[in-house]
Amino acid sequence: MRRRRTARLRLTLWYGGLVFATGVCLLLLNFFLVERSLTSDAEHLRTAVQRRVAQQAVVEPSAGQPFQGFLRDLNQLSGPMFTTAQASLVKEALSRLMLQSALALPVVTLFSLGVGWVMAGRTLRPLSEITATAQRLSEANLHERI
Repeated sequence: MRRRRTARLRLTLWYGGLVFATGVCLLLLNFFLVERSLTSDAEHLRTAVQRRVAQQAVVEPSAGQPFQGFLRDLNQLSGPMFTTAQASLVKEALSRLMLQSALALPVVTLFSLGVGWVMAGRTLRPLSEITATAQRLSEANLHERI
């Protein structure tokens, strides 16, 4: 004979399942958005770095000096070499993102199960009291109200 799960347990499992499912959707969406933002073309990245160095040189002229050599090296990099380096960095960043997300999701899901258990108990407490009172009633004490 199979024992039926309590309403509290079923509600808790629903809460946890919903948090897990929405967490997976959120993490996948986040992964694809981050991947998209990191995989812009090499020329765009080179231009962004040059613009940033130029802004720093305008704000603080002496600060731009150390970056001039870096800018020269950056401009001398061939397209394929720069793209390969960029792809390697993107792959590493996305790998880290997936690992950290994979570690965070179970923690959040376990936390939501705990919160769900407490909330289901609070929500079902009046129903438990009504059920207990109804079970206590008999012909001898029909005057008692539920």
